[in-house]
Amino acid sequence: QESLPMLFLVTSLPEAQIRETFAEPCLIGNHRVLNIKQSFEDVRKYLEVEFDRIHRQHQTMTTVPFPWPEAEILERIVRDSSGYFIYAATIIKFIDDKRLQPPHRLDVILSIRQSTTEPPLNALDQLYLQILAGVPKDYHPRLLQILVFVKEGLSLRKISRLLQLKVGELRLIFRGLHSVFLLPQDDSGNASAHHASFWDFLDDHSRSGAFHLGSPQCRTNLAFQLLKTLSHNWDYTW
Repeated sequence: QESLPMLFLVTSLPEAQIRETFAEPCLIGNHRVLNIKQSFEDVRKYLEVEFDRIHRQHQTMTTVPFPWPEAEILERIVRDSSGYFIYAATIIKFIDDKRLQPPHRLDVILSIRQSTTEPPLNALDQLYLQILAGVPKDYHPRLLQILVFVKEGLSLRKISRLLQLKVGELRLIFRGLHSVFLLPQDDSGNASAHHASFWDFLDDHSRSGAFHLGSPQCRTNLAFQLLKTLSHNWDYTW
C-alpha cells in the first residue's frame, strides 16, 4: 500500500462521531491526534503579554498592582476560552478601550456567568451578547439593520443614507462595538468584523437570541425602513 506524499490537517471539536470514525481499524496508525492542551498554553501566553501591555499603556493603571489581573482570574479566562484564540482576542479588544478603565471592563467580563456543562462556544456567545447589549437600547432596532447592511458589504455612507442616519451617528453606534468591528477611516469604506465567528453567531437564533439577524421582526423592520427611505428619496442617485 503506497502512502500519499502529503498530510491532511483536520481541525474540529472532539465530537463523538469524529472520535468514533478515527477509531475505525482502517484508520488506526494512519492518523495522529494533536495535543489540544497546547492551544490553552498559547492562549495563556497571549493573554499574559496583552494584559502586561494594557497595564503599561493605560494611564488609569498606574495605581493598579502588577501583575494584573490576578493569577486565578487569568486562569479562569483561559479555561473559559476553551483554547479559542478568538475568545481571548475579543476580550482583549473589549478591555483595551482607551476611553474606559481596564479593571472595570474586566469586571464586566467576569460578571458573565459560565457553566461547565455548556458547549465551548457558549463563552464566546455570552461575550458577544454582552458587547451588543452595551449599545443603548434605543439603538437596538437600528443596530440589527446596520449589521445586516455591514454583512452585505455596504459602505458607511450608503448605510447612513438607507437608514436615514448621519454618518456621525452611525459611528457613534459603532463606538461600543470596537472589539468586534474594524471601522474604515473614510466613510466610503466598509466596516468589517474581526472574525467570521461573529456572523455565525448572529445567524444562529439559538445563540444570538434577540440579536438574530434572520428574525421575522428584524426583516419586517428592515423592509419598513427601506420603503420609508425610498419614499423620501425616490429620485436619489445611489
